[in-house]
Amino acid sequence: MTSQRTKRWAVNIVSNGQLPLTLYCDGRPVTQTIPATLDDISPVEYLLIALASCFALSCRAVLADTKRPRISFEVVATGEKAPSADNRLTNISIVGIFRSGISESDTASITAQATHLCTVNNSVLDAPNIQYSSRSIRELPGEVKSSIPLQTAH
Repeated sequence: MTSQRTKRWAVNIVSNGQLPLTLYCDGRPVTQTIPATLDDISPVEYLLIALASCFALSCRAVLADTKRPRISFEVVATGEKAPSADNRLTNISIVGIFRSGISESDTASITAQATHLCTVNNSVLDAPNIQYSSRSIRELPGEVKSSIPLQTAH
């Protein structure tokens, strides 16, 4: 009998002042210019990326709204799925690590405000109603098209 282990994923988002966010999955840098890296990201890592990057952007918004300088910080998101659990994450942790000598009370305030602002976090916490459906369409050989029209902003 094989021993089942807890499956874990980790994502880091680094904010260096005015620069764009830098993303890492399990220590690997994620860039838009390396297709192999993008292909190696699991759907669970995309969920963690969404949570961590939304939280990081919310932290930036709080810093701007409170007239604080845009300091460097890192967001670490981890997800854990126990082997005996249903096929879902049992634990998700989002940790903000602030640098530049910011006080614990300031980091707690930034975290609380950013958590409230983060749309992805609020959506996951409130367990939205997700509906799945399917349909079959007939295509001509060699023709692959999306049957769902893209909506554009007006």
